[in-house]
Amino acid sequence: MPLRIYKASISNSKDIAYIETKSFKDPWSQKDIENEFENNPFAVFFLLEDENGAAGYIEAMVTFDSSTICRLAVLPSSRRMGYGRRLLEELMSYLATLKEKPSFLTLEVREDNEAAKGLYEKEGFVQANRKAGYYNDGTDALYLIKAL
Repeated sequence: MPLRIYKASISNSKDIAYIETKSFKDPWSQKDIENEFENNPFAVFFLLEDENGAAGYIEAMVTFDSSTICRLAVLPSSRRMGYGRRLLEELMSYLATLKEKPSFLTLEVREDNEAAKGLYEKEGFVQANRKAGYYNDGTDALYLIKAL
């Protein structure tokens, strides 16, 4: 089965929650994810499936002239296969189709997440700021931005 990336719905929340638990130190629960689908009109999710099923996802908030990536996660067993890049590309393609196209894309990334920082740098994101102690464990976040 080739890779499949599609706009996710609340019916995918269990798969997204599983990816969360395998990807983050402070994962969102399935209830948190369902809440995003039900109560955040600005949220958009894309799910990536490979031959083994759900392998990664991206969530962004699209608000008029900007968009923010809230979450991007790929299962550890599926990393270093270009899935994160594919999810970013899918999101950017989607943003380009909107009537009110966002002019930039932002995100926060853990200062110690070298793999993610490398991906974002390759995709043209630049550091705009640092958020000291942003994460629960005290790690700084780097605030990145990319013009669209």
